[in-house]
Amino acid sequence: MEFNVLLDTIVGYEIPELYLFYDLFTIDYKLIVTATETVTNEVFLYEYELDNNILNYHSIIDTGGLINQWPMIIADLPDKNAFHLYLFDVYKTIYEINKTDFSINTTFNYYPFNFQPRKAISSFNNSTYFVAGRESDLSNPDVRFIPSYFEISQNGNILNYQIYDLQNDTSSYFVSDCFVRTENRIYFALTYNYTSNPPFTIIPEQRWIWLMCLYPDGALDWQRFYKGEVNYMPYKLLPTNDGGLLIVSNKYDWNDPVPYQRDVHILKVDSTGWYQGLTTGLPEQTKENQILVYPNPASDYVHFAFGYYSNLQIAIYSSQGQQVFTGQFDKKATFDISLLPAGMYTYTINNDNGFFERGKIIKQ
Repeated sequence: MEFNVLLDTIVGYEIPELYLFYDLFTIDYKLIVTATETVTNEVFLYEYELDNNILNYHSIIDTGGLINQWPMIIADLPDKNAFHLYLFDVYKTIYEINKTDFSINTTFNYYPFNFQPRKAISSFNNSTYFVAGRESDLSNPDVRFIPSYFEISQNGNILNYQIYDLQNDTSSYFVSDCFVRTENRIYFALTYNYTSNPPFTIIPEQRWIWLMCLYPDGALDWQRFYKGEVNYMPYKLLPTNDGGLLIVSNKYDWNDPVPYQRDVHILKVDSTGWYQGLTTGLPEQTKENQILVYPNPASDYVHFAFGYYSNLQIAIYSSQGQQVFTGQFDKKATFDISLLPAGMYTYTINNDNGFFERGKIIKQ
């Protein structure tokens, strides 16, 4: 698939002395923008027409600078003629805002304490919606982010909370527009593997695009890890009419002769996560494996990243069928293959629930 640029321009909002956080496209064709004043922390909502003309702005909360508060996301509630405005503050507050006069109808609180909301989308019914974000693991000096989301009613009751933790020494990062749903699936895209905090895009380290396809209840249908030869950070998911997705990412290749050059990377995948040009190393295999194995080829160590899965049995075999490694692992596994002869090795991965994969590793 080829992509051509049809329009190249910059559109911005004029909000002096304010910091822009989030915008929402409503069913009545308006843009609602959240912002906060940089000194007093006063929270505003701005209304725009689609041609960028401002209609109105409303001061929602003003603490006189006594409380640090950040308006993170806003959810549209057409049936109630209201918005839910989420603040990331000491109280973790949801404000229900009347659309007509922008008064506060009521307030709710959300949990857990360290959950930062980043995206609100409609759910599979009219009485609830989804909120995706990330938890912060503060148990170590380096803060680790954990992707998660919940389903919440229009009355502020959290009905279903899903968290997708990896392992204690690996982080994944979620950017707002990488959480979407289709008619019968939820898609969650993340940056896998980073060591910097925050995970700036110009760090010279391998990062993968981690895509999860979820059932409506949050259980995994399938997952894929893409790219990873350089630094990738997905920024947006766009469902396509054929049941697939466009994954829009930032790509940083530290080998580029232009310093700190970052590119826009667009990946088109089908409904199974496959894309043209993807190879598995196994001629009879037509789908990408769900477990990330890297580096491959390898000379010293080879790593297995399980993503959503846990408690997997791994076995590695030589080309003669001799088992050279085996073991059961919780969230990831690392094997020292430095003493193995160079050549092709086969691995199998399985668990008691019927999960099975196999692939090949090249030892250099």
